[in-house]
Amino acid sequence: MARDLPEVRLIVLLRDPTERAYSHYKERLRHGGEWLSFEEALDAEPDRLSGEAERIARDPGYRSVAHEGHSYLAQGRYLDMLPRWFDLFGRDRFYVTASEDFYADPNRVVNEVWTFLGLQPAMLRSVERYNYHQAPDLAPAIRRRLAAEFAEHNDELEQFLGRKLPWPAVGTSPEFRARQDGSQR
Repeated sequence: MARDLPEVRLIVLLRDPTERAYSHYKERLRHGGEWLSFEEALDAEPDRLSGEAERIARDPGYRSVAHEGHSYLAQGRYLDMLPRWFDLFGRDRFYVTASEDFYADPNRVVNEVWTFLGLQPAMLRSVERYNYHQAPDLAPAIRRRLAAEFAEHNDELEQFLGRKLPWPAVGTSPEFRARQDGSQR
């Protein structure tokens, strides 16, 4: 793609990795692709994905059903992907925002995207939600587990992007605070 479309502009919506992981799980459960509880699926992810990322990188034609279906945590580690994309295309070819910013103010974000694409701003005709399914909220203990899992990554992602993200626990990991305290002395 980088070779064939060097001037392409790319739009990236990053969702709170905790919410993304749970949404991914609910979608898999709804479609019969998951049979474990969410907590069991999180625990099983390393074994389920063992060697898959390497095989995907090695064989461009390989389609990993395991990675597509059971990468609840892996797909929320955006720094495993974004730097490679930025290296291939250049950071200026990307519009990156948080999905939560879009949910909060879709007209503003869409107009920023249109401006990025060189198009005239305009109001959306509708902000109707699609692909939304009611489901129980994430258990507080699992939410805390995921917040801890992603805290350092999210801190580093903010630094990489040079912007604050509207997600809980960003900037609060103990590792991040220790690095900040050490760098300010």
